[in-house]
Amino acid sequence: MSPEVTEVSTSTAKTAENSTILKSNLLCCTYDGRYVPENFSHFKSTNDKPKSPAISFMNANKGKPLLVADEYTFKLNKATTTTKYWICTINVCAAKVHTDLTNLLMKTAGNHSHLPEKEKIEVREAREKMTH
Repeated sequence: MSPEVTEVSTSTAKTAENSTILKSNLLCCTYDGRYVPENFSHFKSTNDKPKSPAISFMNANKGKPLLVADEYTFKLNKATTTTKYWICTINVCAAKVHTDLTNLLMKTAGNHSHLPEKEKIEVREAREKMTH
């Protein structure tokens, strides 16, 4: 369902510091019968289930496994008898993924603090094809 523009409203705010009055026109649209500001109309309904990322695997330079999810790469941090714990390959990033031992996605946690690594993944894939 695509959003439909339904109304334009004016919002006024007064700053506490110097009593400046700010005005802005808010173009709104509906999504699933609710009003959403136009610049956020790409957001889905809160009733929609979050989309699970498609995952794949490749090898790092030294042959260690890398998990690829939504153009981000993760390295295996540890494995228990039931779960593999993956962390983002960018050291300062807090994003994590959990898979079961058969590599089925169980959980994603945290947010990435950097842009997707599409080009880096393409280079790794090309390099992997050349060596096989």
